[in-house]
Amino acid sequence: MDDDPCPQDVLRNLINGLDVVYDQDARDLPCHERKRIDLINQGERKEKSAKNQFPFSRAERKGVESCYSQQRSFLISVFVLNVLIYWGGYWKVSGCFDSERKALTTFRKALNDSFNLLSSWDDDASDCCNWRGITCHNITGFVLKLDLFGLGLGGRIDPALVQLKHLQLLDLSYNAFNGAPIPDSLGSMKELRHLNLSWAGFRGRIPHQLGNLSKLISLKLSSFSLSAKNLWWLTSLPSLNYLHMSFVNLSMASHDWVHVMNMSPSLVELSLFDCGLSYISPTLPSVNFTSLRVLDLSYNNFNSSIPNWIANISSLVSLDLSYNNFHGEVPYQFSLLPNLEELGLGSIKDNLRVDWSESSLKAAGGS
Repeated sequence: MDDDPCPQDVLRNLINGLDVVYDQDARDLPCHERKRIDLINQGERKEKSAKNQFPFSRAERKGVESCYSQQRSFLISVFVLNVLIYWGGYWKVSGCFDSERKALTTFRKALNDSFNLLSSWDDDASDCCNWRGITCHNITGFVLKLDLFGLGLGGRIDPALVQLKHLQLLDLSYNAFNGAPIPDSLGSMKELRHLNLSWAGFRGRIPHQLGNLSKLISLKLSSFSLSAKNLWWLTSLPSLNYLHMSFVNLSMASHDWVHVMNMSPSLVELSLFDCGLSYISPTLPSVNFTSLRVLDLSYNNFNSSIPNWIANISSLVSLDLSYNNFHGEVPYQFSLLPNLEELGLGSIKDNLRVDWSESSLKAAGGS
């Protein structure tokens, strides 16, 4: 053993460091045998260490690696999206879309711009997002708003306008279209949220096709020259909050207007000032005006008592019944409306009796 090239202390250290137990006779083995045993044991030790670090089968490891790959792809996508959103104000298509620019140019040619207020629209090659009255989406470049309020425009509304497929606001109010009809084609602009045609000089029947604008939030059609045979098309506008139809001739819709409005629970403001209405339902099976804050029925031709159902609209802040032929008692429930700040009874107060005595209020549940 003295000529053995492997020192006994090295062998002892190796044996002590291995996970196998050597027989007592192992120390008496030749050096090359001990080396072979050491190599075998070192391989087993490495394999065990690897299993401790990643204790999965080959199939399981592939599954985990696939999951990590998907997560990495998702995180990269989120990062890219955040970059685009952050730089949204700068990353945009070059100008508005050619189809929308052409539609606006065609629309412009049908207008009478006496004061040349749309001079910025004359350059076909320019970015229509910079034209007067036009607002585009910051990223996509689609035309979202066309606001031509009070520019004294005349002429007619060219059907090319409906090519603005993403338009959300159209305001042509306070212009002078000199008796032109409201185009039926406006009913195909399905993305509209706000439509204002008040005092624009339009004449004739309000097209029932406006009932196709299911996303409308506000509709303003006040005019001396417009009329409607019925209002049932309004029931197709579930999101309508603001309806202004003052001076519109609604005499032919007089018998069902209340029931129509009662089917529009989202209404917040309803203005039917001087609409030639002569009938108001004395009762309603249920009052669905749960959001109504402003109700203006002044300057109509009602010739009845004030219906009690009006006093059941607890959300009312402003109520104007002035200049009608109401008679009888003013419902004492008006004094109990929790939010009412304005009550207009001008010119009819001489025909009405007010009995809001303490006894009547107690009978109504008041204090």
